[in-house]
Amino acid sequence: MKQIESFAIVAGFIIAAAGVIFFDVHVKRRFDYRFFSPASFLLAAIAFAVIVLGLYLRTRSGAHGSFRRQGAYVAWFGVLIYAKIVVINFFRTSLVIGLAGSIIQLLTFLTAAAIGILPALMTLPMLPVYYLCRNPGGAYTPSPEIIYRFRNW
Repeated sequence: MKQIESFAIVAGFIIAAAGVIFFDVHVKRRFDYRFFSPASFLLAAIAFAVIVLGLYLRTRSGAHGSFRRQGAYVAWFGVLIYAKIVVINFFRTSLVIGLAGSIIQLLTFLTAAAIGILPALMTLPMLPVYYLCRNPGGAYTPSPEIIYRFRNW
């Protein structure tokens, strides 16, 4: 029974991905616009990160509530970034296609951003430990290999 459920989930993801690709190709042919471009994904990822930061500030405001209002402002700024993506979608396509594409874009981009950004944010506190273990001589002195990678990136 678990195998059938697993197969159904994988088949559902494949069908959904094929539908999104078909929709994007259709919009590209009809309006010469792509909903799923790297630039719009980057904006959606930034919006998601700003919303998460704002909610984090709001929930971690402490006893005095010093960051409660600022966290709300930061979260609303993230919502405004995503609203800019939706407005661009409406101006580049028709109303119906823009609405449908914006909903699909919201679901796929925010899911992809959550999968990609949250693990990256969780690993940031581990960087000093990485440098300590990598270079016993000093915590923040990167090895020549790391310096070479960043210079030639």
